Amino acid sequence: MTSDAVDESLILYHGWSSSASRKVRFALAEKQLAYVSHPINIRKNEHHSPEYRKINPNAVVPALIHNGAQLIESTFINEYLDEAFPGNPLRPATPLERHAMRLWCRDVDEKYLPAVLKHNWQRTIHPIARNWTDAELEAKLANIPSPERRNFWYRMARDPFTAEELEAAMEVLRGLIRKTEDALAQGPWLLGEQFTLADISVTPYVKRIEELEPDQVDARKNPRTADWWARLTARPGFKNAHIGDYLEQGSPEYKGPAA
Repeated sequence: MTSDAVDESLILYHGWSSSASRKVRFALAEKQLAYVSHPINIRKNEHHSPEYRKINPNAVVPALIHNGAQLIESTFINEYLDEAFPGNPLRPATPLERHAMRLWCRDVDEKYLPAVLKHNWQRTIHPIARNWTDAELEAKLANIPSPERRNFWYRMARDPFTAEELEAAMEVLRGLIRKTEDALAQGPWLLGEQFTLADISVTPYVKRIEELEPDQVDARKNPRTADWWARLTARPGFKNAHIGDYLEQGSPEYKGPAA
């Protein structure tokens, strides 16, 4: 959690509206770890700056510095935090349950993140990128190390996602809700009785789904998911992670972090 009593040994570089950043902020909040918050403005391409790329060569958020060591990739950061700080454990006790947890985290990274990105970028980046000149676009692409990310940025400027592509991505996200609904038949959380990193990993993506299709978390359609979501969003850690409270600084809708 961020507070007056921050821990200078933990520094989080993050985007307020980044799903991966929200995932790490949620884990930090659940473990009640104070840290230095260093927001990165994605709309202003601060994550592509030479200074930030020294911290994360992939030019994406989040990145965590712990006692001078640089950590990247949100799923790995969260496991690192749970191992480095044993209090308030977020991983199951048995190897088999940890395997199940990691499968959830893998699916989030490999399936649901790409689907969410299509909607996020179409909504927030395309209105800006379509106005760039060819020279401005080339300059921005030159600062992006990943071919996949360069393709995303090019598409936002010149070849935005079609309605068919967005619908296909939305169907992937509906699949996450179906999977969640099925898993919750076994207990109050995704892996049963314990709240784990599986629940944390899924949270930012369910938040996006709620914004895109609110009925997916309605009790009349998915009662177990709706109950899980109500309990999860009532947790102090969810509030302290500021998930979904505001957009990027610099956007017209920005109101700053919730109190």
